[in-house]
Amino acid sequence: MINLDPITCKVCKGEGWYIREHDIECVYCGGEGVVFSNKLQRNLDCHYCHGRGYVHGFNHYKCIFCKGSGKRYWLDNIIRPISEERN
Repeated sequence: MINLDPITCKVCKGEGWYIREHDIECVYCGGEGVVFSNKLQRNLDCHYCHGRGYVHGFNHYKCIFCKGSGKRYWLDNIIRPISEERN
């Protein structure tokens, strides 16, 4: 007999979402890595991004395999096999 109970999604590990890391342009220096100091009358490394011009950021995305539920059903495995899931 077929088990119709939902199983935990292996992509998001049952959370319903996953995190994608990426770099974001620094809002303080506009991606230049330097800011002008009126007090010293010269350019200084941006204190927020430490002169890189970007900061490391994270975005949360709804899992596309379980549609945010954290569960998958037996029919999902036929339509989109687990071998297609990313780690």
